[in-house]
Amino acid sequence: KRARPAGLDALVTTLDLASLGGVICCMAVAPDGTRVVCTKSAIFAIAKAGRQTLIAGHRTKTGFADGQDSEARFNCPNGITVDGDGNLLVSDTYNHALRKVT
Repeated sequence: KRARPAGLDALVTTLDLASLGGVICCMAVAPDGTRVVCTKSAIFAIAKAGRQTLIAGHRTKTGFADGQDSEARFNCPNGITVDGDGNLLVSDTYNHALRKVT
């Protein structure tokens, strides 16, 4: 679909992301419509129905560590995209690293 500029007929809605705990740093949308949201220390998936799931990282602990799920640590991811295979590529700003979440 083609993006269109906001106009008089545009509808703006707000996702309730307060429960994620932290500032929202970036967001991407997966091909299936799932929204992927980064906070200062974690990455969450938000399904179309609104269910929020922690994918990687920790709700409050920053750092640098590879690992499964909540064992991984991020420090201010500030860019995210979904590749053709469904992997997440994350720009982990303060760790000066490009991270891959599979």
